[in-house]
Amino acid sequence: MPERCALWRGSRPAARRRGRTRRALLALRASQVEDLGLSAALVHLAESSVARAGMKLDLDLAPPPAELPPDVEQGVYGVAQEALENVVRHSRANRARVLLHANG
Repeated sequence: MPERCALWRGSRPAARRRGRTRRALLALRASQVEDLGLSAALVHLAESSVARAGMKLDLDLAPPPAELPPDVEQGVYGVAQEALENVVRHSRANRARVLLHANG
């Protein structure tokens, strides 16, 4: 039991660091979308992600609706960021395709 308590105590600093890192990444993500707009931020994200992996990119982004709430834009960007990261890390593909179209 004492070993288990020591492990728990040892994980708190790591958890705090992960939390700080996550908050910093979220702030950076927010900044990209706020500074560039959703479409330009997505283009930048996709191009930089596939370039790191030496992949080719097929990009098809329709203009987003004029007035998306900021939290929706952040959500779209976050989903794209996670999806691209998964493709780069796990797919072993030589090409990535990013499509974004709004319905309605």
